[in-house]
Amino acid sequence: MLKYNNYSKKFVKKSSKLLNNISVQNNRNSFLLDNLISNLYSHLCSLVPEKIAFSAAINSKDTFEYFLEYSVEKTTLVLNRNNNIWSLCYKVYPSYLYDQHKLKDNTNISHVDRIVVHLNDFFTENVKKYYH
Repeated sequence: MLKYNNYSKKFVKKSSKLLNNISVQNNRNSFLLDNLISNLYSHLCSLVPEKIAFSAAINSKDTFEYFLEYSVEKTTLVLNRNNNIWSLCYKVYPSYLYDQHKLKDNTNISHVDRIVVHLNDFFTENVKKYYH
């Protein structure tokens, strides 16, 4: 019985350290996510109406979370306008399916009816502001 109690205390101690590390990481990630979303919103406001920029920035949160948790994949956000109706489309090009050399390395494209933002490039450029 004594061995079990000692083991459970050690387990609880290790578990609490792990939870503290996770909560610190989540706080850091939430700070970074909030700033990335804000930066994307500011960037998109110069290209599209504010309501569309807000929607695109909020919907990009999951993509940025994936970049933070796993890895940065080639991802584009395509904003299409058709008769003053905007639509958002995310295209993901996973590295295990596509060779980086085969993909065209387009810069952000701003066209009258279509705006393409490369979220992976946006993420890597803006994350440098917060991580030195």
